[in-house]
Amino acid sequence: MASNSAAWACLVLLTLSACGDPADGATAGPHDDVVSGAGGSAGEPGGQETGGAAGSEDGAAGMAGESGDPGGAAGAPPTDPPEEPPPTEEPPPAEDPTPAEEPPPANAPSGCPTNGPPPGPFVPRFDVATLQCNPTGQCSGAEDKCLCLPDFSALAALPGHFLAVSSDKNKSVTWGSGNLQAVYIDDMNTDWKLGGVARADAALAKAKKGFPCGVPKWFLVNEISPSMWKSLPEYRKFVIDFAKTMKQKYGKATVVAAPFQTVAANGESWTELAKYAFIGIESYLSGKEIKDSGFSLAWCQSQYAASLNSYMARGVPKSRLFLFEHFGNTGTVMDNGIAIKWGRQAVSAADWHKAIQVRSKAANAVGFAGFVSYDWGANGLHAPQADRLAFMKTYRGQKLP
Repeated sequence: MASNSAAWACLVLLTLSACGDPADGATAGPHDDVVSGAGGSAGEPGGQETGGAAGSEDGAAGMAGESGDPGGAAGAPPTDPPEEPPPTEEPPPAEDPTPAEEPPPANAPSGCPTNGPPPGPFVPRFDVATLQCNPTGQCSGAEDKCLCLPDFSALAALPGHFLAVSSDKNKSVTWGSGNLQAVYIDDMNTDWKLGGVARADAALAKAKKGFPCGVPKWFLVNEISPSMWKSLPEYRKFVIDFAKTMKQKYGKATVVAAPFQTVAANGESWTELAKYAFIGIESYLSGKEIKDSGFSLAWCQSQYAASLNSYMARGVPKSRLFLFEHFGNTGTVMDNGIAIKWGRQAVSAADWHKAIQVRSKAANAVGFAGFVSYDWGANGLHAPQADRLAFMKTYRGQKLP
């Protein structure tokens, strides 16, 4: 996205707040950062950042959760394969100019940082980084789910992108590392029958409480209900009205997570939604799938391209399509017996490093408009903390949309 850096910088700087986050407080609880819950799951809403396998719009979507199978042996990152040539088309973000970001209220906390915002430029790369920490403030590797400040800082070590969180706690860390915040919403479908306008109003009211030093421009929203989207026209209207209100009433840029790897129906609704929001395709390629393909760049690229093309065939412009990928240290089967087909999927640490590299190159080559990394806190394999930080380092080194 190098050719679009200047445009992104202009867009972001037009919408920055003059104020940051309050001073860091006590360590967040198991599903706390501090306002919203932990990152959401793929499939039906209600999971806590565990993630499910995305399916086709006319097939079964994945479910939340993952098992605690033992992990693979630790390994250093392999040598990075040669860089692939860039895609022939590099789509712009194509977001319309929006009003300036809300200034902090008169009663903003005195701890709001004054060391930013950073100058950018920024690329449309987002890491969901909601804290899920224990009282020690450190992940030991024994937890099924954990993301503490050292993990957050590891993701923030890559400057020029966005950290999606549910409060402006740690905003000083975000700004200090050269990044910006985005708002993460894990419960889009709450009270959906009241309508999309009401849901957007509630989301902004909650964001103002969680971000007292200024609400960020970008919102990542989890997620479309696969069953209701397929079967209920009134639910599809709810999603569209939510996105429309976020853009037209509040001037926010919204990415709505879609738990369909491919779509084959409801083209009119997808086209309408794309007028007001970016659509984040949950097209998860697991470590095991990639290993079984022989770590084939061509195979990964074909899977991502099929996802992208299916949405474009329903009338969604390429410039409105983001990719969500799953980075959880997952096992092979959930507690309820459902097979896991996302995240690491129990491959060795060395193979997981390699899978992250290969699928990142494929995603960049296909040319999504943006990228979202998801579920770093999931650790059903109980991978050691050193391994988890090493995976983040490998990820940071990848060029992505």
